[in-house]
Amino acid sequence: MELGSAGAARSGHPFDLMLRTGELEDSALIQKHVAQVQWILVAARSYLDRFGRPTCPEDLGLHERIVTGGLPDWTLGEGESLLNVRGPTHIGTNSAALGVQLATAGLGIAWMPSHQALSQTLQELALEQILPDWKLPPATIYALSDNRVTPARAKVFLDTLQRHLRVN
Repeated sequence: MELGSAGAARSGHPFDLMLRTGELEDSALIQKHVAQVQWILVAARSYLDRFGRPTCPEDLGLHERIVTGGLPDWTLGEGESLLNVRGPTHIGTNSAALGVQLATAGLGIAWMPSHQALSQTLQELALEQILPDWKLPPATIYALSDNRVTPARAKVFLDTLQRHLRVN
């Protein structure tokens, strides 16, 4: 399993499936919608005890932000209100899982997929959800393939993944 972007598809190495969050840039690949993912903002209790708990989105600009997917600006919504949060980026990564690990280590505030927050309780990870009324836009997970015929093992994997994401 690779934590890279779509570069694996262009590497020439064969693959059954690649999972990607967000829009597909390479139209030569076949994409299948897997699920929508809702994001929440989290930080370690130790971080929040040291630097304070944000009470409004504007406070996020004063905090260490762990940015995932090269998106330095965070657009948050509360009902019909949308707010674009800008500020310094402490750490950037292309892996949401790594972003959560960095937040767990007390290095800043990160996005976390809400299904992960349910399957691994925030309590276990010593994380707190912050600004729970403000939501990040959902992201779409796609399965990408360079072959129109999906191997049986890949279909089983996708079915299991979709069930897991629906339950959580």
